[in-house]
Amino acid sequence: MTRQNLGRLIISGLLAGSLMMSHQMVVAQEETKATAEQKVEKSEAKVQEAKDSAKLVIKNSAAEVSAHEVVTQVTDVVLDLIREAQASPEYNSEKMADNLDNLLSQVVDFRFIAFNVMGRENATSVSRDEFKRFANVFKRNLVTTYTKGMASFADFKVEVIPPSADLAGQKSVVVRQRVEGPTGSSLVSYTMGINKKGEWVLRNMNLNGINLGKTFRDQFRVALKQNDGDVKKVIDNWDA
Repeated sequence: MTRQNLGRLIISGLLAGSLMMSHQMVVAQEETKATAEQKVEKSEAKVQEAKDSAKLVIKNSAAEVSAHEVVTQVTDVVLDLIREAQASPEYNSEKMADNLDNLLSQVVDFRFIAFNVMGRENATSVSRDEFKRFANVFKRNLVTTYTKGMASFADFKVEVIPPSADLAGQKSVVVRQRVEGPTGSSLVSYTMGINKKGEWVLRNMNLNGINLGKTFRDQFRVALKQNDGDVKKVIDNWDA
């Protein structure tokens, strides 16, 4: 091989190597760009998730807020969640249920309500696991009922009625809420109490004069009679 041909071969090899390296660099740059975009998307998703989670945090320390303020917070967040869900083409009922469950778990004393629905004698006659099972089933039903009710209020005017007297120092407060719609108005009352952590929590509801706690208690008693006093059967069939 002549020196000239050898030179051409070397140059060709160098050019081919340069082209290959250039291609590899372009591919690497594209991969880096794609990775960066994925990181940005993940970061944005985390930021949005953090914002969504922050929205679900309710301030309910009795040392910082009143019972009326707690009810106002919860109402505003729940209605926002429902309106956003109804307006979204990607509505996810499971996510919605989880969000409401997380939200209401902060401000509703489900165990207290479940204990009162069962009654002391029945609640103490079953094991802790059985009571916990009933409390969880009852909680799920109550969240579903509340969600359906609030969903119908999404386009209504909902306002918390300010207290008519100084409630400072009170450990149990009834908060009244007016709901105005096309066919008239409804009155919802929330019985709020302070738990051992010093937080305002819901312990009963009254809708247009109907005491929900008493209604559930009556349902439990009827079910208990139908099942010959077998509390476990009542629990088994409560969610059936």
